Amino acid sequence: MLKRETIQKFGIYNIVLLFFFLSDSVFEITLPIYLLSLGHSFSEIGVMVATFGIGITIFRFFVSMHSDKVGRKIYIIISLIGSAIACFILPFGNSIWCFMVILVMRGACRGAFLAVRAPLIKDICTENERGKMLGLVSSFSTVGSALGGVISGWLYFENHVWVLYFIIGFVYLLSAIITLLFLPENKAVANKSSKNEKREANTQVITKIKSIPKAILILCSVNFVQNVVTPPLWSMILPIYFTSVIGIPMKLMGIVFTMDNILGVPSSLVGGIWADKNDYKRKCIMLYLICSILAFLFPSQKNPIIFTLVILLFMTIFSLNSPILEKIESISARDNESGFDLGLISASVALGNALGSVLFGVIIDSFGFILAYILIGLGYMIMSLLLSRIKVPIK
Repeated sequence: MLKRETIQKFGIYNIVLLFFFLSDSVFEITLPIYLLSLGHSFSEIGVMVATFGIGITIFRFFVSMHSDKVGRKIYIIISLIGSAIACFILPFGNSIWCFMVILVMRGACRGAFLAVRAPLIKDICTENERGKMLGLVSSFSTVGSALGGVISGWLYFENHVWVLYFIIGFVYLLSAIITLLFLPENKAVANKSSKNEKREANTQVITKIKSIPKAILILCSVNFVQNVVTPPLWSMILPIYFTSVIGIPMKLMGIVFTMDNILGVPSSLVGGIWADKNDYKRKCIMLYLICSILAFLFPSQKNPIIFTLVILLFMTIFSLNSPILEKIESISARDNESGFDLGLISASVALGNALGSVLFGVIIDSFGFILAYILIGLGYMIMSLLLSRIKVPIK
């Protein structure tokens, strides 16, 4: 039975999550299309999007580890305010270098926000509750992304793109205010920085690195591969493929992404329930294999309706699997070093994201979309093999 304080904290945090992922979805869906409209090539777009991943890489590990000392709330607020500023100045970018600087800033803010999510959940609920809460968090994230898909399709106007980015900038600011006023800090975390932290910092870091569990290293590899192949699919390949190759208008594409996120809500909830059952590792492996098979089918689907259905099935299974993978990560992290261990995983996520954007930008420019889809399928197959090597600790 969840405590009243836990329910209150999760309720406020889920509202902030919803607003964050709403704005995040708008940003990621419209960015490659906006850059393409300015005359940039796929390779240039890939490089610019990669700087977004670099920003995430730089901050995600640091924030996850440092939040063990200072608490999670301060980084949530900083990330939301920084994201708002990035949105306000993005429409005024006039060169590749300008966009790269803005996207590094935006990536750093996103990395900071996501870095504290798993440690925050681990702080305030027990292991038996964690899968359900991760499913609930994923569901709110998915609802936000669904609303973002609708907004992207209906409010994106090439000649007035600043209006859209100003709107989501204000949504970020509203989320920061809600966090500041209503989200309580976790006392157990907030009190960790009170005694002799600076004196022992260097020794602690060396000890943490030497004692990293094998399971965490495998999970870092899984997340690296997943984020080499998955974020480029969402944020670059599908938006451009839908509008430029299949010929679906922007409004209809927004509806497709919204349908994906609507299906993701029950999928995340079911995944959270599965994560609290036995044999969840085998379920995770099987779901990744299904994603691999579906990715291999992408190039053969020329009919827009069939292609959309296959994509929606792929995304639904991915949403189903997300809470299960997060449960495995949470269980594998050491109790006293959860920020450090989960920070390593976060850094591998961001590093894979940065590499994937550059890689797939070059691949699409040089070889087209078919090879990109094949590599995505191979990536999910590799993830299944890696997960089969992990031994999930029993706590």
